[in-house]
Amino acid sequence: MVLKKNPGQLTLPIDRAHEQTWESFVPGPNQEILAAMSQPREAFTGIWLCGNPGSGKTHLLRALALEGEHPERRFYVDANGPRAQHQLELAASGGKVILIDEPSRLAHRSGVEDALLAIYERLRATRGMLVVADRLAAVATEFGTADLNSRLRSLMHYQMVPLRDADKAQILRTRATHRGYVLSEAVLDYWLARGPRDLQLLLTDLDRLDRASLARQRHVTVPLLKEVLGY
Repeated sequence: MVLKKNPGQLTLPIDRAHEQTWESFVPGPNQEILAAMSQPREAFTGIWLCGNPGSGKTHLLRALALEGEHPERRFYVDANGPRAQHQLELAASGGKVILIDEPSRLAHRSGVEDALLAIYERLRATRGMLVVADRLAAVATEFGTADLNSRLRSLMHYQMVPLRDADKAQILRTRATHRGYVLSEAVLDYWLARGPRDLQLLLTDLDRLDRASLARQRHVTVPLLKEVLGY
């Protein structure tokens, strides 16, 4: 699904938008991070989130991009995307809230670091908000521009804490409900006891179960899970 803004603004690609909102985010032990991102902002707010893939960083950025009454003032930049430099240049010229996913991929790229620094300086001067998310902390990410390194390392840093099994079960249960079926406690208990620990792998397996359930016209049960996933 593509959420379109006005012609001068970025396009925010979101798959399954209902899964990328504040309401659908399961914070688990990350309540402090959620509070820091959602508190009223009267001064410049700068946050660097770090954590492994699947820890919820991108979900939080996208949820923040859709928050509030003025989404046209919010820019989500996928630094891993083909239009990253163009998106950054747009974000440098406007927007109250700038959200950058995987900024380490932009290091040592001509013109891009200048845009990143310009975004920081403009938001600080206008009391805006900058949130970046990456696998590593800013201190472990080396940009070619010394001023950019110092600015980004001065942001408030938060480490995403891995979710507990109960939190993962809630995510799987909620996504199944959005797709029109129920995951029983027996299925979830069996799955989480034997399946992968990584949330992204669990969600990939949920897609496989979803397709198998539709193709075979069967409810998702422990026998179907064993058959499809091989646990």
